[in-house]
Amino acid sequence: MTPVQDCCHILAGAQLRIPQPHDPFRVHTKGPMPAIGWRNAPDDPDELARYRWWIGHHLAFCVWRLLSERLASIANDQQTQPPSVAASIAMYDVYSVLLLYAGSCSPEVYLRTIRPAMVAADPAFSGRWARDYEAIPVLLRTIRRTRPAELVAGLLAAARTNQVVHMAMGKRLVHDGPSLLRQSDRGADQRVTDRERNLFDEFFLVKRMHVSRAAFVAQLRALTSLVASDVAQRPLHGSATTWDLPAVHAGLIGKLQRTANTVLRDFLHLSLERPCG
Repeated sequence: MTPVQDCCHILAGAQLRIPQPHDPFRVHTKGPMPAIGWRNAPDDPDELARYRWWIGHHLAFCVWRLLSERLASIANDQQTQPPSVAASIAMYDVYSVLLLYAGSCSPEVYLRTIRPAMVAADPAFSGRWARDYEAIPVLLRTIRRTRPAELVAGLLAAARTNQVVHMAMGKRLVHDGPSLLRQSDRGADQRVTDRERNLFDEFFLVKRMHVSRAAFVAQLRALTSLVASDVAQRPLHGSATTWDLPAVHAGLIGKLQRTANTVLRDFLHLSLERPCG
């Protein structure tokens, strides 16, 4: 077990098994499907915060993989395919929901449980170290520059909403404090190293290995079902109007909170489809 699992029993046995971002899925699965290793959400506030932080990130890893595939299809195809655009919008929406889910605890619980765990892993711990996300901003810039504006307007709007959610969650959880990376002696403009990418994987209990698409989707569907079940029992309420946000941003976040289960259900259907091209 990792140090995080040693100190937090709710994470014991949890592991996401996925390939490196640029490695293809195996054609066939060798051996049994990977076991997801997650139980149902706990009631204790500190344990629930840890559960949602890690399981939310596990599902985010899966979303990043599929979103990268869809964006690459849009960026590289001669003709923009509306189904890929619609799928990408839905994936941005589910990623936005996962940001709200993973960071749904109170700032006090976050500062007591999640942030110290990241500091223990590395004082400069950063989401910039997520290797599966790295291609997404690059692909989005290509799409913005090269694809017909009228065909990708909804996609660009979903990406902007995702950025709004990300910034709002950071501000809510640490108030006006800097990120760990910014308060460290490492500048935010430094290149991400393989050591940092590997540390990010280790912290979030991700094992890189060759798996089939079927094995990947089995894990994704199990994670999505667990998150949806948790949200059905403990909705992502808590008015975003209290987060010191512009009214339009609070409205976007409130809508995602209210429709979280619908967004997750739609994502389950999308996970079985392959990108065009």
